[in-house]
Amino acid sequence: MRIPTLLCGLSLLFSCTDIPTDSHNWPDEDRITVTWQLKDDAVEGDNKRTSEFIITNESSIPIPTGWKLFFNQFPTSFYLPAKAEMMYDISPMGGDLYRISTLDSFPEIPAGESQAITYQWPVGMVKNTHTPHGLFFVSADGKVHNVTKYVQEPVPQSLSFSNQGVPEPLHYSAEKRYRIYEKIKDTPLDKLNPVLPTPQKIEYGTGDYTLIAGAQIQFEPGLEREGRHMEKLLSVVLKDAVSTQSQSDPAIHLKTDISGRIPGPEGYTLSIDSDGIIITGGGPAGVFYGIQSLKSLIPPAAFMSSSDQITLPKLKITDAPRFKYRGQHVDVARNFQPVSEIKKIIDVMAMYKLNKLHFHLTDDEGWRLEIPGLPELTEIGSFRGYSADAYALLPPAYGSGGEADPSISTGTGFYTRAQYIELLKYATNNHIEVIPEINGPGHARAAIIAMLNRYQRLMEEGKDSEATAYLLTDLEDASQYASAQNYSDNVICVCKESTYTFLAKVISELVSMYEEAGAPLNLIHTGGDEVPHGAWTKSPECQRFMEHEPGVESTSDLHPYFVSRYLDIAAKYGLKIGGWEEITLKHLPEGNIPNPDFLNKGVVSYAWNAIVGGGGEDMAYQLANLGYEVVMCNASNLYFDLAYTYEPEEPGLFWAGYIDTKNAFELTPSNIFLSITEDELGNPINGLELAKDRVALKPAAEENIIGIQGALWSETIKSTERAEYMLLPKLLGLAERAWARKPDWAGMTDQSMIKEQINHDWSDFANRVGKMELPRLDYLQGGYTYRISPPGAQIVSGTLYANSEFPGLELRYTTDGTEPTPDSDLFKQPVKLAENIAIVKIRAFASNGRGSRVIEVSPQNLN
Repeated sequence: MRIPTLLCGLSLLFSCTDIPTDSHNWPDEDRITVTWQLKDDAVEGDNKRTSEFIITNESSIPIPTGWKLFFNQFPTSFYLPAKAEMMYDISPMGGDLYRISTLDSFPEIPAGESQAITYQWPVGMVKNTHTPHGLFFVSADGKVHNVTKYVQEPVPQSLSFSNQGVPEPLHYSAEKRYRIYEKIKDTPLDKLNPVLPTPQKIEYGTGDYTLIAGAQIQFEPGLEREGRHMEKLLSVVLKDAVSTQSQSDPAIHLKTDISGRIPGPEGYTLSIDSDGIIITGGGPAGVFYGIQSLKSLIPPAAFMSSSDQITLPKLKITDAPRFKYRGQHVDVARNFQPVSEIKKIIDVMAMYKLNKLHFHLTDDEGWRLEIPGLPELTEIGSFRGYSADAYALLPPAYGSGGEADPSISTGTGFYTRAQYIELLKYATNNHIEVIPEINGPGHARAAIIAMLNRYQRLMEEGKDSEATAYLLTDLEDASQYASAQNYSDNVICVCKESTYTFLAKVISELVSMYEEAGAPLNLIHTGGDEVPHGAWTKSPECQRFMEHEPGVESTSDLHPYFVSRYLDIAAKYGLKIGGWEEITLKHLPEGNIPNPDFLNKGVVSYAWNAIVGGGGEDMAYQLANLGYEVVMCNASNLYFDLAYTYEPEEPGLFWAGYIDTKNAFELTPSNIFLSITEDELGNPINGLELAKDRVALKPAAEENIIGIQGALWSETIKSTERAEYMLLPKLLGLAERAWARKPDWAGMTDQSMIKEQINHDWSDFANRVGKMELPRLDYLQGGYTYRISPPGAQIVSGTLYANSEFPGLELRYTTDGTEPTPDSDLFKQPVKLAENIAIVKIRAFASNGRGSRVIEVSPQNLN
């Protein structure tokens, strides 16, 4: 039987070199240290810099010859110095995987000695997260040896941009932070709106109401779930358990009013007076959101330890959301997150009244959901690691390492059917709809390889018809392309009927899971983005298909054909489909334009490619004006995996700029140009001038913008702590824009006035985050590891000044060179320093003692 060309290529990556059969002695993993460093040797007009791995043998035996070193690094080009070409080579292996192969002339590394592997690469912007990760050796006998002692020398800010130096707008220092944070004025707690996201209306009464331990809850039939939520909340902050039995004189009433007085099923009123607490919702969801607002009124200290009573202000809140779609996307395909972490994310989403979890379950690097009848999807598609057998595993990616072990790598893992149903029930209990994403036709390599594995196994068993039933590739396809993530084999063959048999099977199983969970399923996301140029162009299967299929005349018609077939399958279950904006576009040589073919057919467009200055900022408006339902996922405001700042030590990507909480907060969905003040490099831009060359959202089309969504892609997220760091507190800015009414600046036309209003409103919001929300997040659900912003600081005329992005965080400092701790001196006001002080170290601390990065400032850095 002929092995598919695709898998021959994959096999060549790992196993098609001569491997001796005799076993070699190899030092223990903890006796080899590999150090990586970047050198400052770029020359004018050439950004290539030298990097090197230094392999140090700390054992008593030599490191034998014939080994290979694998590592992941964001795709780039490597160049070897002339003297190295006869000793080793570096080869791209697809995606972000690279291999250093030692040649015959490369010597063994004696005990106690080191050997350098030197190479050059074109350096643009570099962060520590963009340098080599996930290192492992493969010895000449094919065995994997993990690099457990890896020292990555930090990339200095001075080397991280290019030989041109770091542009001034991106260069961060303690002094620059101080100047930025000066715009944030410290506002007294009692002057701040206590509920986030901001309610539509708050009317304050006189005095307070005391809620005591043992208070009773009364709820209407149909609100049992909300009653349990209320009981759970009060059991955290009050010492005695709270009963949900109906009482003649309860302290808390939960009820609904469907007469129309409450605006919509998610609207509510919350009334606190001398008689108690009444939450009235337009439906159960409204009651639930009223409970979340009550949670916001509870002092943050109450979540640290329970007490006998809680004091609440007397007031009435009347509230309803601005958008019906308030979403957060979470990618578990690139790097996996356990059930417990997804539940924590659901909890924080619910607290801030988000209602859609866009669950990115599949991509090139992983398939994360068990599908009964197709075990290969998880047996192959959810495991990443090294294997000489091309069918056994997906290759390492994003630093997942050589071993497919979920206990040590987030590259491996999946949700069983039972676990997914458990997550669906949990999300539904929190009034969150889970939108599954099943990627196609691009970003589908995990599924492709899994189904090729199935094909190969069944063909060997002589079951030819079963082998081809779910095949996703044309085995004769000779098309050449490179995807955005550097894959040449990640696109499904849309011309094979087995592709749609596969989709029908997966969607059928998904529907079954949602039905068993009692969870809503209204939309399935197809992904649909970044199909590389060149796909299908040399596929015999597609050539035959285009000759006979009406309306399909060229490869440019194949993507819309796939979308139409996906839509037909979903429609059988009464489902809409969503996709990134590409599925609703026509791709013409002169640029992309909206495709009207799917209007009013149940297709929702997720507009993401709104990179400032990139020309596509207005695509969401073009689509909405045409009549599409649009969810805005603007990369330059809402891609939360992008780094907070340019600094090399800040984790995350930067291809669409740098995203902090303010970027999410200042997004203006009805006119994004109002809040555009700079490009991704920090250079000033007049958004109103930019808007003159773009399409505006028509007033009649504003209702077609059904919501906004944050995105948490996971290429650089390899732990639960990192996921929370990148998500929070950015998610709070998203929640404010998704729920609250239009901001005041939305009606302004003068750029300077807009900027002034944004800064004013941001100052208020930053105070609310720092003084109320972050202390609450320190203790809810065991605490969230949100990013604690480093402080700003400057020394002027011998006096230390310091400030914070989020007033309420404690600033502590040292003057003796030691690292600040929660017990170090507390900065309360400007400090006159002794003349002999050489350096001041300062750090922000949360209420639970977690600290930010340490910032240094010297008396010499006078402003």
